Amino acid sequence: MAPYSWTPDVVIGVDFGMTCTGVAWSAAPEWNDPKTLQHWPGIAYHEIRNKVDTAVAYDARDSRLRNWGFACDDEDPALEVNRFFKLNLDPGYIDNHVHAPTHSEVKQWYCDYLQSLFSYLMRHFRETMPRFESKNVEFVFSVPTTWKDPRMIAEIQRLVKVAGYGKEENHRVSVSLTEAEAAAVYASKQQMQKGDVYQRATGADTLTYTRGCLPHGTNLPHAEVENSSLILRIEYLQRIFDEQVDKIQKLLDEQLRTLHEEHPEEQISYLVLSGGLGSSPYVRDRIRRRYEGGSSAEFPNAWSLSIILASEPQLAVVHGLVLARAQALRGGPEIMSTRRCPLSYGVVCRELYDPSKHQGQPVELDKFDKKRYAEGQVSWFITQGELVNINEGKSRRFRNKIPPGHEHHPWRTQIYMSDMPPHQLPRSIRNKGVDSVCTVEAALDPCDMRLKNHRWYHYRKCYYEAEFSVKMLVGTGLQFEIWGQKGCKSTSHEEIEVQWAPADEPAPQKQLVDETPAMYPIS
Repeated sequence: MAPYSWTPDVVIGVDFGMTCTGVAWSAAPEWNDPKTLQHWPGIAYHEIRNKVDTAVAYDARDSRLRNWGFACDDEDPALEVNRFFKLNLDPGYIDNHVHAPTHSEVKQWYCDYLQSLFSYLMRHFRETMPRFESKNVEFVFSVPTTWKDPRMIAEIQRLVKVAGYGKEENHRVSVSLTEAEAAAVYASKQQMQKGDVYQRATGADTLTYTRGCLPHGTNLPHAEVENSSLILRIEYLQRIFDEQVDKIQKLLDEQLRTLHEEHPEEQISYLVLSGGLGSSPYVRDRIRRRYEGGSSAEFPNAWSLSIILASEPQLAVVHGLVLARAQALRGGPEIMSTRRCPLSYGVVCRELYDPSKHQGQPVELDKFDKKRYAEGQVSWFITQGELVNINEGKSRRFRNKIPPGHEHHPWRTQIYMSDMPPHQLPRSIRNKGVDSVCTVEAALDPCDMRLKNHRWYHYRKCYYEAEFSVKMLVGTGLQFEIWGQKGCKSTSHEEIEVQWAPADEPAPQKQLVDETPAMYPIS
């Protein structure tokens, strides 16, 4: 009997934002354009809002969760309301506020918010969609574009599951695209052609302010208050916008220069603007004057660049998430199936000792073949900037020596990453510039093992030699597969145990896992 293939009946996209969170969905068999969830608790039913506030409120006395979303009242002294904490999910983010939350506090707020949202979504869809409980449901999430570390993506996936997504038997959850990628999918769905290259620029959601109450007729000339109204002069607002646009242009300039240095033949087709700031005509005009249609000879990769503005900028991410998944389910081409890898990835192994390469490296004498090997070496098989197909990934073949009686024991190895240029990648985990990503553990197929040194005339110890390929799939996060000698997948990602290194703790002393020293690449 063929294995069961799980296919969703409903795809629900969730865009967790700094100020607001959006939800959209599409359903089989038509997979029509996404619909936006517009009815939320905490406001009158006849009110329509495309997004719900990203906020959680706790009892000020006992810290118990009381409310979420629109039900969070900042004026209620009995509540402690937490907002604008999305950036704090990044352990590398520096928050200079006096009362900045800890990373563990922010993760708890994130889980509580998503759990409250999940409970509401289940209730809403059970009431509005026939037989929803029996349908296969896939939740798709996005992550900020600046989050390149796969350990962070894995931690977000873990927190999403803790909040309830993907726990039910007929539910699945994935982090499928970055916010910029999802926005690009949405904005370019009518203009996309095979081979187009996209540069993405996302703007912040809103400019926040604090409300106050002044008696009628109040005038404070030194504070620009006239008749109880705060006067915001155009030069003040322009200064605020210019500060943000300058930062965006600085980032785009850096990306365009890097692209020209590493891939001078590539031409960018579109620059996508999304988000609240990206929808500003002033912002759009400044960026268009600098980049569109080869405006500057400084950027030869942008000679054919066009500016695209999402028709619904604040819904671009959540609609893009659902559109990308729905197109694949309709049998259409995979959107953004190839991507430039932002980091280099490698697997820890041993290499036959070469004095010219391994000077100063720890060396072990192999008990089976009596040869000397340099331990803790990194076999890099995806390098920064390399174009990788997210479905095909990259693989490398290895051999592993296994003592008799241990052939059914799990095999383990470590994955490392580096942000150094490809020509400067470290050889060993003991060098600077490498960080542990995760430990991968899987069972090898005995069919891929051969017994060595088992004849009566062999004077060396007998052992099993396993030959297999490690395949790494690079998308928004990382996935792994083990392939046997005959080109058959022996272990899928779901069958592999992955222990992710913490992204929010200092790097531990680099050391090998128990079984790593026996593995070496096949040249």
